[in-house]
Amino acid sequence: MATTLDKLDPIIDDLARTYPRTAIDAYISNAGAEYLDPDTFEDEFTEAYQGEHNSVCAYAEEYLADAGAYDQLPEYLRGYLDVDAFGRDLKLGGDIWTADTMQGVYVFHAI
Repeated sequence: MATTLDKLDPIIDDLARTYPRTAIDAYISNAGAEYLDPDTFEDEFTEAYQGEHNSVCAYAEEYLADAGAYDQLPEYLRGYLDVDAFGRDLKLGGDIWTADTMQGVYVFHAI
């Protein structure tokens, strides 16, 4: 009988053409292969994966920039924004989780 991981193998191979295999492996390890549904795995991974970043702080800076948060603040107030604390809160609050890499961290949205 084929295991869940056996069913995921062709999907993983396909994803690995676009995404780092180590990021895919981290996602599987975090979720637990036995809990993954081969029918939804690709969509769930691509929705969760937010890329590799130098740090959680670097991800938080990009997140805030993409959300337009910096545009909402006058230039003179931007230095008061504690991006480190925001990144830490994203992680501690369960909004994201990370996996260490040689260059930084893979960031995943918690789904």
